[in-house]
Amino acid sequence: MNVSLHNPWITAGRSLMAPFNPADALADLRKLGHVLDAQAVGGATDAELDETLATMSKVHERIAAGLRRAPRAPRAIAIAA
Repeated sequence: MNVSLHNPWITAGRSLMAPFNPADALADLRKLGHVLDAQAVGGATDAELDETLATMSKVHERIAAGLRRAPRAPRAIAIAA
């Protein structure tokens, strides 16, 4: 079974090529996790595993950067009665 990221049927990692969308990036990270699991079970080479992990790292960093840029919602202040 070919679970390489270069397989055209595997769409994991594609969010890196599109404008940032948090929902798409999170879905992509989940897909990459499934790919990594399939690679581990299927006996992928170290290079294939490293490539998937590197892609996961890039997607994760993009999500983290998006969260750092996002404005935070105001917190409710509890007033003691």
